Amino acid sequence: MWGIVTIFTLQIAVVGGGIGEIIFRFPQLFTIFKIVGALYLFYLALQFFRASGLKTTGEAKLGFREGALLQFFNFKALTVPLIMFTQFLDPETSTRTQIVVLMIALFGLLIGSLLAWVVGGSMLQRLFQSEFGVRWQGKIFGVLLVGVAVWILFR
Repeated sequence: MWGIVTIFTLQIAVVGGGIGEIIFRFPQLFTIFKIVGALYLFYLALQFFRASGLKTTGEAKLGFREGALLQFFNFKALTVPLIMFTQFLDPETSTRTQIVVLMIALFGLLIGSLLAWVVGGSMLQRLFQSEFGVRWQGKIFGVLLVGVAVWILFR
């Protein structure tokens, strides 16, 4: 878990600094990032709707190195800070202080979500063990992602 936290924290800083500078220099790119982020969420929602219901066997336990490598090569995770920065920064009024505040908020969300994952993971695993449960999980996650994508596009 700590490998994931370490790498994701570095990714937040790199993406935040980079996206912030891009938005400061080219405010018109803000709209492009917003649309691309929403389209990617629609794509992820479609993948959840197509969930196959295949179950995995066994449990994988990750150490620091495995977690760090997993997060480093998890390009989907880079979309979280990218979407957050492009949605909550106003290209006309954003300051570097706002970027730092968003970075801190994202780190807080990271810690909170990982703790919730650890605490609730076994309970959810039991709930969604059946093929029926996996299909419903895909539908629920898909609907939630579509809702976020629509909100991003029309806010």
